[in-house]
Amino acid sequence: HPDKIQCSEGFNVMNTQSPNPNILVGAVVGGPDLHDSFPDERSDYEQSEPATYINAPLVGSLAYLTHSFGQL
Repeated sequence: HPDKIQCSEGFNVMNTQSPNPNILVGAVVGGPDLHDSFPDERSDYEQSEPATYINAPLVGSLAYLTHSFGQL
């Protein structure tokens, strides 16, 4: 992509009602809220954004358990 992309240009995708252009399968996101609901909305990034600080502890724990039980 030869053009310069500004930091704020991502908000055009976030604020649109169009389907997600990229689907991420298998990522861990925030769980249900206090009312046991999960609003799958781009604007609710605290619940729907996958991040390394969410995924890393789970992957590390699963790797430890797999190794501990002789699966690796």
